[in-house]
Amino acid sequence: MGVGVQRGGNGGDSAASHGIRWTDLQHAALRLGSTALLLTKRQGQGTSAGLLSCAAAAGVGAEVTGTAVDWAADGSRHIAAMPDKGGAAAAAGDSAAAAWQAALDTICCRWPGAASEAWLQQQLASMPVQGTRLLVAHLRSGNGTSSSGGSSGGPAHSDCELDWSSDPTDLRQAAAAEVDSGASQAVPLDSNLPGRAQQAEDRGLQRCMAVHQSLRTYMSLLFLRWPPGFRLRLRGTDVQRTDLSTWMKCCVAEEYRPRGIRDEVDEHGFQMQHVVQVNIGFMRDAPNTAVQGFCVYHCNRLVKPWWKVYSSSSVGRGVVGYLEVDFLEPTAAWDDFRPSHFMGKLEHLLQQLLAATSAQQAQQAQQHSQQQAQNALVHMLLQTLSSPQQQAQQAAAAAAVGLQQLLQAQQAQQGQQHAQLRHEMAVLLAQLLSQPELGPPAAAQDRAPAVPTSLLAQSSRPSERGWNE
Repeated sequence: MGVGVQRGGNGGDSAASHGIRWTDLQHAALRLGSTALLLTKRQGQGTSAGLLSCAAAAGVGAEVTGTAVDWAADGSRHIAAMPDKGGAAAAAGDSAAAAWQAALDTICCRWPGAASEAWLQQQLASMPVQGTRLLVAHLRSGNGTSSSGGSSGGPAHSDCELDWSSDPTDLRQAAAAEVDSGASQAVPLDSNLPGRAQQAEDRGLQRCMAVHQSLRTYMSLLFLRWPPGFRLRLRGTDVQRTDLSTWMKCCVAEEYRPRGIRDEVDEHGFQMQHVVQVNIGFMRDAPNTAVQGFCVYHCNRLVKPWWKVYSSSSVGRGVVGYLEVDFLEPTAAWDDFRPSHFMGKLEHLLQQLLAATSAQQAQQAQQHSQQQAQNALVHMLLQTLSSPQQQAQQAAAAAAVGLQQLLQAQQAQQGQQHAQLRHEMAVLLAQLLSQPELGPPAAAQDRAPAVPTSLLAQSSRPSERGWNE
């Protein structure tokens, strides 16, 4: 939630005289309840208290009212001088003081409980030297109306839209809302894949979809970088930052230079082309996960979590990434970007990167399977040297058929580096099939042709490709 107080206007900092921009607070706090109290403390610059309220059955287009008061650094009332339009200065000061008192009375009347100036000062004194505290009252129930419960610190209510009781340190969606949040997508994504065994759970998908169900998980991903000394607290407990690179493996950084954007200036005063770093890789649970998408940030703040650029569930499975795009314009609710030419270009680029990474994954898996098949054939040939005559001939014939299929599959891919190995394997098969009688196992072992050293080295060499890298 991007909440805060932003001053506006010229000639002063007074919230009462110049107003407050409530856009972010309106979309965040009023989503939880119909009344919100915002306490802000600035080190060495004073404190502020603002109230935002709307009707009990607020909907789209409902009237939202907001008011705020300021205190100086020494705790005295901060009353900004009203513009003098020809009247006496004393009269202007009295009018400003009356407006400040009216704003305080409005806050105390509309906030539930015994609210007063002393109570507000007590709440501000309990805060650190700098920070913001948000209190929400009249929590919304499951049918969209406001309940008669207390603030976010009060007891949980069974009819609330959000779940306050399952985790005392978190705020989660109710069980009825979890179905619509996207968590149930794990079943169709896995069940529609041919030849895939039914799994009990998809840990990668659960980890990513938790951002839509848990406020603590969302807050841990909210900012891409945390400045020194920065803290986020939810229900009295610190929120730990999540580094997306720890969720990924085989992560690489690609540079994207959008055309037509030059907003950086070098040390010589020349404008440089804007560079976007796209971090892309595989989820650490891949290939046993159906999740895919990108976390897109704007000015260090998360806007689109796990943006799925491909609608198909078979392309890009397990491919994830994150990037920061400051050249796009987010919407008022900060949950998407406004449509633009650059937005379409970015989506096309991410689709290309995801498809290329997915193709690389498929190629590595194919090479790994071919290597395993080749190792199995070598192991089969070694077993024929100590087997009876009939079993040896059957194993040699099966190995010959498998070798022929493997050579046909690898003819377009294998180079000159495996030519010597294929020749030695063919000679060994010819010698085994041309022997009239192998006799007992001991005699067969004495007369068995020597196995080339390169073949033995190839059979004992571990696979260096695939997901185990």
